[in-house]
Amino acid sequence: MGDAKVGHILLDEVKGSFLDDNVNGMSIDRRWAHWMMEHMPWYDPNNRSNEKPPKTSGSVSDDELTENCGQHDKKAPSLWAAWHYYEHNTLPRYYHTKVKNRMNRNSVSLAPRGEEVSGSGQKTRLYPVWGTPLKQLGDFGIGIGLYFTSVICFAVITFLAGILNIYSMWHFWKDDSGFGDSWVNTRESLPLLLRGSAICTKTEWVDILNCDSIPPKFPPGRVYYNKGDDNCQMLRNVCGDMTEAGIMSWITLLFIAGAMYYIFFVVQRKQESFLDEEILTVSDYALEVTNPPKDARDPNEWKEFFMQFCDKGVRSCTIALDNEEMIRALIQRRILVRELKSLLPSEININDKDELLAQIQYLKDESYNNTSIWDRYIVPSNNVKAVAKYEKLYVGNNCIEEKIKDWAKQPKTSHVTNVFIVFETETDKRNALQRILNEKTTFKKCVLKVREPCESTAVRWKNLDENFLVRMKQQIVAFLAVFLFVGFGADIIYLFKYEFEGWASGLAFSVMFFNALVPQFCYFISQIEAHPSEGSYQASLYTKLTMAYWVNSALVYLVITDFTSFVAAPFVPVNPNCNNGGEEEFAATDSLLEQIYALFLWDMFFTPLLSVVDPAGLIARHFTAPRAQSQEDMNSNFNGTEYTLAERNTNMTRIFFLCFLYAPIYPACYFFCALSLFITYAVDKFMLLRRWAPCPRLGHQVSRFGREFFYTSAVVVLAIMTAYWWSDFPYDDICGNEDDGYYYCSQDFLGVKVFPPLPRKQETLNENLAGDYALRDIVDPGIWMSDGQAKLAGLCTWTSMVFLAIFVINLLWKFSKYVSSTVNGFEPGTEERHIDFGTLELLGQEISLYVPQIRMPGFNYPLLMCSIDNINDEHVGWRDLDRGFDEHNLIFDVDEINPLDRKRGGEIGSNKETKEGDILPKVKVTNPVFSIVKEWENLEVHDPREPVLAAVGCTDKDRLLGSAGKMGYDTMGDGV
Repeated sequence: MGDAKVGHILLDEVKGSFLDDNVNGMSIDRRWAHWMMEHMPWYDPNNRSNEKPPKTSGSVSDDELTENCGQHDKKAPSLWAAWHYYEHNTLPRYYHTKVKNRMNRNSVSLAPRGEEVSGSGQKTRLYPVWGTPLKQLGDFGIGIGLYFTSVICFAVITFLAGILNIYSMWHFWKDDSGFGDSWVNTRESLPLLLRGSAICTKTEWVDILNCDSIPPKFPPGRVYYNKGDDNCQMLRNVCGDMTEAGIMSWITLLFIAGAMYYIFFVVQRKQESFLDEEILTVSDYALEVTNPPKDARDPNEWKEFFMQFCDKGVRSCTIALDNEEMIRALIQRRILVRELKSLLPSEININDKDELLAQIQYLKDESYNNTSIWDRYIVPSNNVKAVAKYEKLYVGNNCIEEKIKDWAKQPKTSHVTNVFIVFETETDKRNALQRILNEKTTFKKCVLKVREPCESTAVRWKNLDENFLVRMKQQIVAFLAVFLFVGFGADIIYLFKYEFEGWASGLAFSVMFFNALVPQFCYFISQIEAHPSEGSYQASLYTKLTMAYWVNSALVYLVITDFTSFVAAPFVPVNPNCNNGGEEEFAATDSLLEQIYALFLWDMFFTPLLSVVDPAGLIARHFTAPRAQSQEDMNSNFNGTEYTLAERNTNMTRIFFLCFLYAPIYPACYFFCALSLFITYAVDKFMLLRRWAPCPRLGHQVSRFGREFFYTSAVVVLAIMTAYWWSDFPYDDICGNEDDGYYYCSQDFLGVKVFPPLPRKQETLNENLAGDYALRDIVDPGIWMSDGQAKLAGLCTWTSMVFLAIFVINLLWKFSKYVSSTVNGFEPGTEERHIDFGTLELLGQEISLYVPQIRMPGFNYPLLMCSIDNINDEHVGWRDLDRGFDEHNLIFDVDEINPLDRKRGGEIGSNKETKEGDILPKVKVTNPVFSIVKEWENLEVHDPREPVLAAVGCTDKDRLLGSAGKMGYDTMGDGV
């Protein structure tokens, strides 16, 4: 059969399967792409998808189609197939019908990646963007559900805080009479959203008694030295009484602290338990041995050992081996092969080493030797790159191929690092944990250390072999690098500010630009760290990102802005003596609140808009993909935009930290924060369901880490800054009054780092003024607070000290609780559910055993690192319906260990599926170098709904979900 005919038939088969998808159930991107493929020839420059092929009469056999599948994949990649891959493998889908009862309260269930129809005949559908409720987002992992809940909670809290501060905003706004005759010096000159802030538009120039005490670096725009004498003048803020606004900010502080405690430490803890009980996963039935005997490689021995704690038995055993160097070499080999394949002509069979060698020799003889120095070293041509990659793969004693062979010959170095045991019931798991911890049970003369593991998809299998000290050293180096990067970024922002002084929007753009670089740097530097679980990695990344964001998005403004500009108007009057008494002139200032206003405004809309547009993903799907030369390369452009839960949580904490830092003197920040978080919720929900790549299912580790440390830290910062903001008022460094005269004094408690900023420390801050002869007639020099302000400052300061004390005590209590938990053993955190492991599939829950695998950029599916012959295929956690699992399994890359003719799915490159009853050949490996996983099926599965099924006369388990309506259970319709 000709290639063209095969291509047409296969493309027709592909499009026929797409027609099964309801058009209304497709994403907008896919509908638009289909329209472009059919009506715009330029969209697909290779003209492969813009015409629907004619229907065939079935004259071509299935075997012929299968035999030519590989050729079709090379010669006729299909955009239709790529979009199908995007919606069925990348985007999350749910089963169309789902039982809802007391045992399983989820309204729908997340379908495994690549799954189109469940075992009971349920079709999958895309989650609706706006129809998916908040509680359903927990399907993607407890961490995801808690993140979206936290965003909404913070948005509601800050919105209510803004309502509480409406009076304060009105109090600031009402003082709009200005000072002088110029409109520039009135409140109407401010942007509308700045008028409800503590900005002082009333100012006046006053004579100063102690001009010699003014520091040389005092802002020149706020001091004027008379020529010919020693007199000087300073610009004084005439702001009025701020006591009422300060009282409202103190009340708001108490409200926020109380609301956050109730929501995050009472309600969210209950939600954690609810989600943990609601969503049953493999980790609920599993335990992890962290110090197994190094030679304990037999899963049957582990099963026999743990059977003494069981009533119903062990379901699976996973033995992780110390083979990181081997895995790294195999992954590097796959990457190089992939890159080499893209550089060679499509007709070259890269698996035929003779043909490959001949092609490389041709490139050397005909092209490589005639290549110029420019094309060889400066901008290497494709031929030069191909030769270099081939030599790195196969030439020399240090090539990748030789490293793999050498490692395969040293199985004795593959020690056991961790063991994961999955039990048939939660009771057996908890009994085993408690008895081993309490009785110090030994296995092969080793006292075992056991713990509850993370989710199976969150294990970082490559890093399990690193010990605690190595991990700590790596994290210290990474954090030092982040510190240096943050300092460098702060310096750049500082230089930008003084290069473009007075341009608040430009400064906001520089901050946003640096914030865009922060995640990339943190991702890069975190690669040197070894973490046993994704949750541990995310917590470390969360800390780095938060530190960088908090410093460069919020704290940097306090450092680079002059103290006297904190509440200064964008324009202040120039001293009249400068213009010889002419028309009043004004000079621009680096007003702090104007900068915060610009940052909030731009960040509120520009950042979400950039996320929704997703330029990189847009280019990949609509420009790069149509020009791909193979189906695999085309599909790689449809893997979604990578994201991390740590980065999303950090973005949320950055927004409300910026709000808490400046809200006491700029109450509108509460409304800005609420609006930003509502927008963030909508955008992130859309991205999760329509743009983002799949990520590991995480528990509550990241959310709990943020709640215990960053959320509470933000409230403490709010309390401390409330004390500082009202203690330092009016931010002009002028003391005295009109009767006794005005004189210079320092009001900057924050800049001098005086804590706590109590009113009695005013004299301590200005103790140098006591001996100033110019102030000999001043009683108690250095006092600037009125009686009302002093009481307010004292109230806010003592409140902040109480909050700080509670925070420190809480940290100490958490530390002692952690130590106690490691000493006293296991304590169950949730209520036990009496549901057997084998029942999870009947209840529609996704099952993913602890199967060693790793996800790498550029690969459409995870790479397996073990044999899966001894487990159920459906328990791997994903499915490639086209090529099966073996194409993605690294064990078949090592000829010395596993012969290449051993394939679960048939011959290499074929799409043949193993039929029921086929006997799979086994490879006996006495000293394995790859991790081992084995599952023991329990044929006696107990369904908790069996009494109900019997009552209605339904016993066919294949029709359980379809009989939900007959049984009286709630079912899902077309939407969620």
